[in-house]
Amino acid sequence: MPSKLRETAIKMYSNRTILTAIAVWLLFIPLSLLVPRIYLFELVNALAVATAFGVVVAYFRGIMAVLATPQKEMAGGHYLILGIVVAWFAAGLEYGWRYAWRVAGEPDWMIDHPALAFLIYMSATAAALHLTAKDAIGGVVPKRNWLKLSAAVALALMFALITIIMFGPDPRAAF
Repeated sequence: MPSKLRETAIKMYSNRTILTAIAVWLLFIPLSLLVPRIYLFELVNALAVATAFGVVVAYFRGIMAVLATPQKEMAGGHYLILGIVVAWFAAGLEYGWRYAWRVAGEPDWMIDHPALAFLIYMSATAAALHLTAKDAIGGVVPKRNWLKLSAAVALALMFALITIIMFGPDPRAAF
């Protein structure tokens, strides 16, 4: 293992935040084995909705400051805060949608409803805000950030096109 990678690994394993996250993730294994699946999904969906909106509430003052900031004064941190709030707001609504879908008896109309597509689209716009945030100053996003975003969009279009070509307009029909 190269020394730089070894140093990073040692630092990672001495970081309590990272170790706590790993421990919480590992706790899922016994949880998933002990809790009946239907209750497991109710539990994790409720947890996801609550924590997602918890993030939105925690960043409320920050988002209000971003919304009051003139374009020419915006910097990378503004884009990040906006991206965080949009991402977690969309995620909370999407998790809530899935939660409602399960509670409603998993109706087919909720699987590919345009409202769900919009929530996914919101998540993509949040990712775009994150991709454009680095080194943005005075409301100007560096060209390299636009190139990264363009590459991500091109990759997404390529995946969508391949899926449509391989499976037709309804990929579920192939299985």
